[in-house]
Amino acid sequence: MLLARRKHPGVSNRLDDLCSRYAIDNSRRTKHGALLDAELLAEVYIDLIGARQSQLILATEARDAHGARYGDMPRRQREIPLMPRVTEADRAAHRDFVATLGEKPLWAEFLGA
Repeated sequence: MLLARRKHPGVSNRLDDLCSRYAIDNSRRTKHGALLDAELLAEVYIDLIGARQSQLILATEARDAHGARYGDMPRRQREIPLMPRVTEADRAAHRDFVATLGEKPLWAEFLGA
C-alpha cells in the first residue's frame, strides 16, 4: 500500500483499483480469497515497481494461463536442446517404485483409473 500511495497519491489504491489501473484481469475475484488476492497482488507489485519484462519467457507462460491478456510474444527456442536429465536407470527405478504401490494407488481416483 505504501508503494501504491507514493506512486498514485490522492486516488484509491484498493486491489481492484490497482488491477484496473495496470490492466490486470481480476474477473475471477468474486470474493476475497487469500490465494487469488496474493496472485493478483504479485502482478500489481511487478507493475508498481516497473519490473515487468516483456521478453521474459516465464511471463508469457503466466499470461497464457490467464488468457493471453497482454498479447502474444514470440517464444525463444534453444539452438542446441538440453540433454535429458532422466536416465534409463532413473526410469527403471521409478517403474519399480510405482510397482510397490499396489493395484490402487491414491492418485488413481483422480485420474479416472
